[in-house]
Amino acid sequence: MINVIFITHYNTMNGANQSLLALIKNIKARVGIKAVYIYGSEVKQEGLYHELTSIGVPAEFVDLKYFLYYATKYLGILSIPLKVLYNLKTWRTLVRRLKYADVDVIYSNSSLENTGIVLSWLLKTKHIWHIREFGYQDYKYRHIGSDYIKRKVLNKSDHLIAISKSISDYINLPEKTSLIYNGIFSTGELHQINKPKRTGKKMVLGLVGVINPIKNQEEAVLTLKKLMPTHQGVSLSLFGNISDRAYHDRLTDLINQYGLNMHVNFKGFRNNKHDIYGEIDILLMCSRSEAFGRVTVEAMAYGIPVVGYNHAGTAELIRHNENGFLYNDHAGELVNYVKQLIEDKKLYQHLSANAMASAHQFTVERYTEQVLGLINSSLAKG
Repeated sequence: MINVIFITHYNTMNGANQSLLALIKNIKARVGIKAVYIYGSEVKQEGLYHELTSIGVPAEFVDLKYFLYYATKYLGILSIPLKVLYNLKTWRTLVRRLKYADVDVIYSNSSLENTGIVLSWLLKTKHIWHIREFGYQDYKYRHIGSDYIKRKVLNKSDHLIAISKSISDYINLPEKTSLIYNGIFSTGELHQINKPKRTGKKMVLGLVGVINPIKNQEEAVLTLKKLMPTHQGVSLSLFGNISDRAYHDRLTDLINQYGLNMHVNFKGFRNNKHDIYGEIDILLMCSRSEAFGRVTVEAMAYGIPVVGYNHAGTAELIRHNENGFLYNDHAGELVNYVKQLIEDKKLYQHLSANAMASAHQFTVERYTEQVLGLINSSLAKG
């Protein structure tokens, strides 16, 4: 049996960890999972740690620093030796523990963490790196030493997995990179989803994602404002934790300024997909650089048409005028497509049916088999 160590960069159950948990659940009977190491502090009653231990998978928090910076480049570079020294104690502990553990593969769940590649060098094991983010384009961070240096480090991995063609092109290491789209629902879950959609003037627009400028909730609020004169029954629900308080306050001021208080609802974070998509009729994906677009596929599975910005992962998931709409920066495009979905019942139903069919491309089973096949093929290469 192949023995694997997984390393992930946080504990919360956002997209990267949802995908990791789905993978682990589906392969744990076929591989030996020695441990899942989680960056962060010990909050054992929640998040990935709780999910893993509840299914009998060994998980442990590790005290490590990211090799990233958000603002000052030169301070970021100067911090490299300090971060190495900080991480050195944990690296030594892990090497001592794993030296005789018969580990075959170390699997890093994100480009944000570097411990996996360090351990693979020290333990002389195979390393697979799952790349799920651009960096600056989607989260406004940069890798210390530049993306060029990060790409050099990525190239030392035995194999890379990109969650979209956009990410694969961004990495630009085609000889080492496999494209594997995330698995969102199991086949059984997809067959159980049966949510008839409402149509008519009273419809709910939704945007799912942390309250942060990268998700561009402001554009959704402006869209609602432009719809109100002719479609006063329409409302907007914003799902997600507040990760940028100043941006949340700016949104609140904008909502007050436009007199939309009764039409915009901050719903907070919801873990249950049925709770989210049971309330939404049209999903807006206003982010300019989605690496994949997990919530786009989730909405499609529920038959909810998505109107998304025409770039990166969103443009790979939506086929314009077939299973949703793609909009550009042209004035009024987003509002126009939303109006069409509100007013044209047949168009809505057509896109809804195609969206549900599209979601069947992103099953957990397909995702699991592709990742497991890659692990096996990497080991076979010796």
